[in-house]
Amino acid sequence: MTIPDSLKRGLRLPAVGLPLIITSLGAREDINDAAHSYGGIVMRDVMDQNFAQRAISKGADGLIVVATGARDHAGVQSW
Repeated sequence: MTIPDSLKRGLRLPAVGLPLIITSLGAREDINDAAHSYGGIVMRDVMDQNFAQRAISKGADGLIVVATGARDHAGVQSW
């Protein structure tokens, strides 16, 4: 899935640093870097090992594993 540029421009971290940020729909290094700049942590939801490896390589601190049974937003297996 490609995120439209108009939506990307609308994604901003709040001025007050959140201690925990949960991301979806793409491994966003800019969000990871911004959160890490003030000591925040970023959790990323993933559907499979490829998404998990990409999220970690781009700076996510942890993973939320979405397994089978999660309706239309689901992985291909239960981990």
